[in-house]
Formats: sequence, C-alpha cells, structure tokens
Amino acid sequence: MTYEDRVNILYNASEQTVTIYFHGNKVELPGRYSTYEQGMEAGRKYCRERGWQVG
Repeated sequence: MTYEDRVNILYNASEQTVTIYFHGNKVELPGRYSTYEQGMEAGRKYCRERGWQVG
C-alpha cells in the first residue's frame, strides 16, 4: 500500500459528513456519521479500499 501524504479526511460535525481531498479531487462520502470516530473510520476505509495508506 502506498502512503499518500496528500490525502485529507475531514469530518464536519455540524452536518455529520465526511469529505476526502486527494490530489485536488474532492469526494463526499454518502451518509451521515454521528461521531468523529465513525466518520474518520469511514474515510480511512474508503482510502484503504483504493490502496491509499493514510495516517
């Protein structure tokens, strides 16, 4: 798995959404995540499924 230093996973607590920025691209994950932990895990899972290693 390649470590990607340009991956940013952001959790919006007020809207309970997750947005991922990768090399200038923006991906908004579908659904709502009631906690920061759930949102970040969903974001990390999305990245892992694409072969991106995130910290």
